[in-house]
Amino acid sequence: RAVSGGDFQERAPAGRDEIGELGNAFNIMTQELEGSRGELHQRNIDLSALSVAAAVMVTSEDLEEALRRVLDKVIEMLGVKAGWIFQLNPASGRLELTVHRGLSPEFAQREATLEMKECICTRVLEEKAPLVAQNILECPRQGKAAVEKEGLRCHASIPLKSRAGVVGVMNIASESLREFSAYELELMTSIGQMVGLAIENAHLWRDVS
Repeated sequence: RAVSGGDFQERAPAGRDEIGELGNAFNIMTQELEGSRGELHQRNIDLSALSVAAAVMVTSEDLEEALRRVLDKVIEMLGVKAGWIFQLNPASGRLELTVHRGLSPEFAQREATLEMKECICTRVLEEKAPLVAQNILECPRQGKAAVEKEGLRCHASIPLKSRAGVVGVMNIASESLREFSAYELELMTSIGQMVGLAIENAHLWRDVS
């Protein structure tokens, strides 16, 4: 009765006789149902994040404010500390920091001014695919001391793709060493495509205005 009402925490008596075996099977079933419900709940949250990102990018006239709101949603969705977005300057070919969330002013300033030599972001531009830096304490660009002070350990870099190509990179960083699942990377890549198209459209609109 409890399970029919949605309480998958309920467990039946287990044992080695026939009744016990039925209890074992029942418990396995409720555990699987509980896991499925949890996965469904997470997928609903993720779909919500996608819909919010799409709505923000389509309706917002202020590109930078839209990018901040998308970062807020991705950070909340993944439970991480920080995020920041670089846009590719087509004239100079350089990545330029546009917006950030969860970074100290000092770290953001370094991100905005340091050269991109040997940075994972340049590989994302070249390979047009998401990459994960499992331990950014080893980042040759920022340096171990700066990263330790900021309290960051791992980050994913996502290409922002438009119809013409990659127009930027979105970084999402965690305070702990963690694995970004294939599903999380796929979800961030979908959001990155929305952001990339929005950046391209903003540039086209600016050019014709």
